[in-house]
Amino acid sequence: MMRSLFLALLVLVGVPGLARAQVVTPYNPLIAGVPMTCMSSQGVPVAFVPNTSLADVGLWFSGWPGVPAHVEYNPGLLARLPPAVQLFWFGHVCAHDVLGAGSNEESADCWSLQFLKQQGLVTRAQAAELQSYLLTAPVVPWSERPGRVRVQQLLSCYDRSSSLSYAAQGAIFQTGAPVETKGEPYPGVKRWRFCSHIPGVSAPTSSGHVTQDSCERARTKLQEGHSDYVVTECLLTSAERCSAERR
Repeated sequence: MMRSLFLALLVLVGVPGLARAQVVTPYNPLIAGVPMTCMSSQGVPVAFVPNTSLADVGLWFSGWPGVPAHVEYNPGLLARLPPAVQLFWFGHVCAHDVLGAGSNEESADCWSLQFLKQQGLVTRAQAAELQSYLLTAPVVPWSERPGRVRVQQLLSCYDRSSSLSYAAQGAIFQTGAPVETKGEPYPGVKRWRFCSHIPGVSAPTSSGHVTQDSCERARTKLQEGHSDYVVTECLLTSAERCSAERR
């Protein structure tokens, strides 16, 4: 049994305006307008740290001394996905922490769909739409985006009898307003970059820029707007990421 291993949804039914008043933190992100929480297999909340310079929907980082395992995600890229796909992505990423070392991409896909089904967040029709979208959608940088073989298994995953041990909870499903971002092109060539992280919460991540001036402007804006971030100097480098393990 998987007692206490779950994605927790804040129950908002009957509490008007609570979704708008909800404090968003790395441990309580809004995914498609729904407040979510991810608990690891050790019962530890997993931080989801927004990073608008990340050239991927989201990446999982292992922990090291002083920094727990966590996820960094790009809110702009995530917002380009339909709401059901955003929730599926979140469930998939969290499932790796819930299921532990023995999980693979297919099991994480199924866990996510089973959870969303149990919560009433995704109907079978929406699961079919999700399947169709993933087969035909334009590519958004997403390192774990299901390919054709995995996508073709999604409906059968949805149709399985639930093996999740926790009780279903109710939640208001809100799509939220789409976020408009220009974003950075996918890195891979020499660019001006700085690394940033929140001590004890997030891993160092790289911000890529075409010019030194744009790098310095972004670096200054981050430092002025987020005093909890540690930010390095801008350097010209072909390294796409700061040193950290990625799942």
